[in-house]
Amino acid sequence: MNAVTDPLDRAGLGDAAAAVRAEWRADEEEWTRAAVERWQHERTLLDVVRECMHRGDTLALRLPHATFTGRVCAVGDDIVALDVLGYSRVDVRVTAHTPLVARVLERARAGGTRGEGVTTFRARLFELEMDERDIELGAHGAGEIVRGRLQVGNDHLISHDREGSETLIALAAVAWVRPVSE
Repeated sequence: MNAVTDPLDRAGLGDAAAAVRAEWRADEEEWTRAAVERWQHERTLLDVVRECMHRGDTLALRLPHATFTGRVCAVGDDIVALDVLGYSRVDVRVTAHTPLVARVLERARAGGTRGEGVTTFRARLFELEMDERDIELGAHGAGEIVRGRLQVGNDHLISHDREGSETLIALAAVAWVRPVSE
């Protein structure tokens, strides 16, 4: 004799019990779909890019005056860092107002990374200043590349070039930065 474990089946309510279980499963599936939908609506661009980093996807980050292609190596509060072919690393400042389009060019089948430690774009600028290396940076709306050694101010940067001139850039205008390969 088969042991009946469902109390409703033991009470002789097999069909009714099946109907209740089916209704319960449908209700659970509906709540799960609603939870997934809410989660998807609450994700930020940085959350999605972070997922791409964990998978190891190849992305193209397109700004008004530059496009960078590579694998994401770090994501912070307002920064995405890419390992770019032909260069080393480029750091892109990402805020709610950044005119950025990110395209997944290749989904990775294996690999990915937890990412390098990075917190904010400004913190990365301080790292580059301390390295005392030449950098290149692009500014929103300017369309030109500024090259030199960084000096980070409160709300601006100063780029000191080899000829001795200085270029001042509002921090809010800086779109991306990368160390110059020598």
